Amino acid sequence: MNKITVLMPVFNSEMYISQAISSILAQTFQNFCFYILDDGSTDASVKIIKRFMHADPRIKFFSNKENLGILKSRQTLIDLVETEFFAWMDSDDIATPERLQLQLERILEKNEYGGVSGAMKIINTQSVHKPPLNSEMVKAQLFVQNVMSNMAMIRTSALKKSGFSFATFSSKSASDYGMWAALSEVSTLTNLPFITNYYRHHTGQESQANAHYQRLSAKEICANNFKKLGIDIPNHLVTCIRLFPQDRVSKSEAKQILSLYLAAIEINNRIEKYHPAHFRTVLADSYRRHCRAFGLLGIFLFIKHFGISQFLKGHKYGWSFALYCWNHYSREK
Repeated sequence: MNKITVLMPVFNSEMYISQAISSILAQTFQNFCFYILDDGSTDASVKIIKRFMHADPRIKFFSNKENLGILKSRQTLIDLVETEFFAWMDSDDIATPERLQLQLERILEKNEYGGVSGAMKIINTQSVHKPPLNSEMVKAQLFVQNVMSNMAMIRTSALKKSGFSFATFSSKSASDYGMWAALSEVSTLTNLPFITNYYRHHTGQESQANAHYQRLSAKEICANNFKKLGIDIPNHLVTCIRLFPQDRVSKSEAKQILSLYLAAIEINNRIEKYHPAHFRTVLADSYRRHCRAFGLLGIFLFIKHFGISQFLKGHKYGWSFALYCWNHYSREK
């Protein structure tokens, strides 16, 4: 029977860590070792971890003498892995009981599967984030954004083959996106249609405390994906190569980004690194936010370059897209 390693970095998680650990110990799949690393917590996290460790020998406790940060902590844990597969667990989330079993069954289906995640429900809300299930669409969407949950199972050999290291990751944040982008270069990624974890929003987590760096790092990763296609993104355009809801872009910048997007589509049509139809759809969807800089003219610009079918596809286009462009902004330089 396959044995896996569950990895959980911890820093000041006393409010939630008991639920996180308990959800792993209660898994239907029980053949695992559970590595927990504390990154210099100053609260009761270590005390709670040790209480669980004394009750379950599968838990192995490690600690940093001082706070080294999430990147070094994650890499320290990965370097300890000796099993064929490992699974991430956040110290403030809750895994569903069948999470490990379902993810292991899926990743064993094909040797080319390098990672598998699933849907996640936001705790205390009705919101469920459903990832794309088609592996070709997953790969295409990773070109501009992360669509994989960090609460995933990963093939150890695939991560090693990718050459990705949290310790040498160049961006300040969004390391999970960087990992998935690297894995997508050497393996196939897939998702389960089931909820595999309950995700908690709170001010102490990295994505909330460092939101600015998260967004900037995601854009840097996106720019690097363009570079892998042979397109260098000028430094002044990196911050707007993709836009988040709160971002603004000038007409001049939006026109330049359009040229880069169209160049990427043309190159991909020749080499087919990504599924051509999925890739075009993903870039069209991404460029929607840039169109708002043009007001209603953005609609005609979008249709001219991406087609009427992309304009009408999904809830983001059609009348809702027209309303979006109607409420345009201007940031001319």
